[in-house]
Amino acid sequence: MLQEKENFIIAIDGVAASGKGSLSRKIASHYNIPFLPTGNLYRVVAREIINRRIDQHDHKNILDIIDNIEEQELSNPLLQSDQISKMASEIAKDSQIRKKLNDFQCQWIKKQKIAVVEGRDIGTVICPNAQVKIFLTADLEIRAKRRLKDLHKLGISVNLTEAIDDLRKRDAQDSSRKNSPMKKAKDAKTLDSTNLSIEQTFEHAVEIIEKEIDKQR
Repeated sequence: MLQEKENFIIAIDGVAASGKGSLSRKIASHYNIPFLPTGNLYRVVAREIINRRIDQHDHKNILDIIDNIEEQELSNPLLQSDQISKMASEIAKDSQIRKKLNDFQCQWIKKQKIAVVEGRDIGTVICPNAQVKIFLTADLEIRAKRRLKDLHKLGISVNLTEAIDDLRKRDAQDSSRKNSPMKKAKDAKTLDSTNLSIEQTFEHAVEIIEKEIDKQR
């Protein structure tokens, strides 16, 4: 039983719009354990920068925003807007902002007995010793179509070409940034969701998790 474990972290990394959030929520619900969507930490900060018209290099005000993040804000679906996502990707390159948010994540994780942590540097930087590491990926066009579906649900009009171009840029930016670039941890299991439904992806992920639990019994 996973609930009997202590200090057991399930790290979900992967490329943009690969379904990390949906998968992580299903895993957390299945095992009834806490879930931290770390990308939404950057989106909360990005939203406040946009709403307050703060310069993205104004560290004093931005670090103050981070100090006042409330966990319930991380589940707001409006954080997925294209404008917020682009700003979040921009500020993720800033070493001061990233360090402050990394500290937030590490402190949150220390408080948890068991948890799912999702993002793009979880298995390599935030939780390098996580007991389970899954790197989620999917073909670019499939990811763009999924992204379009999510944006349309929010009433945001974007076409497929724009979605593909945006994801291609975000992939390049995330993988090439100097601070904590997105990359697969050497001991992570790759899970390609290109031809899988979210339910099928979830089933594969649970198989990976259960195998690791069995190893530690």
